[in-house]
Amino acid sequence: MQIVAKRMIAADTVKDFFIQHWETTQVVFSRGLFHYAELEGFGVMDENEKITGLGTYKLSDHVCQIISLNSEHENQGVGSSLLYVMENIAKEKNCHTIKAITTNDNLQALKFFKSVVMSFRKS
Repeated sequence: MQIVAKRMIAADTVKDFFIQHWETTQVVFSRGLFHYAELEGFGVMDENEKITGLGTYKLSDHVCQIISLNSEHENQGVGSSLLYVMENIAKEKNCHTIKAITTNDNLQALKFFKSVVMSFRKS
């Protein structure tokens, strides 16, 4: 597993991954409309240079807002690794808060974020 900056991955490859997981190149939520190409982020690449995970974020007013987080394979550390990298970026940029938004019915995401928050607090 290799983590690389999103800008180092071919734009079409990122676009295809985003469409596969979001069915669009944009994400809309309470903070606005975000186009995948405008977001910073990181990808997890396999040995064949295929994206197996992608996380994007936006920094604003000392807040790191996680916009998207997707993994091809669950329970293999892909999402946790992406969050760890984004947490370190947030610290470097003097962010006071990291936010992630999901729906109440996305129990899998809620469980994941809760477990990650608990592990970060312990470290």
